Amino acid sequence: MGYRQAAVSSWCLNSRGSSSLVSDLTPETILAFFEGDRVTKTKSGRSKAKPSIDKTRRVMRQALVWAEERGIVETAPLPAEYAKEKAEKK
Repeated sequence: MGYRQAAVSSWCLNSRGSSSLVSDLTPETILAFFEGDRVTKTKSGRSKAKPSIDKTRRVMRQALVWAEERGIVETAPLPAEYAKEKAEKK
């Protein structure tokens, strides 16, 4: 499983279940995922390294932007603090 798939799978397991639709996502659910233990902590409960956290967030952000670019969702449901990163990349 590639890292991108693992990040999306992690989100599904963490918050919504594997039958989640991208169109059901909200900025609030994405923010909860970004700040949740599954992204920020190891299985043993220790804090993950910042590069690991950033990578998971970046992959999810990229997947949501990709969905927007393909017309799967009208707007990528990114929290305000992460939508800024999207605008800077364009």
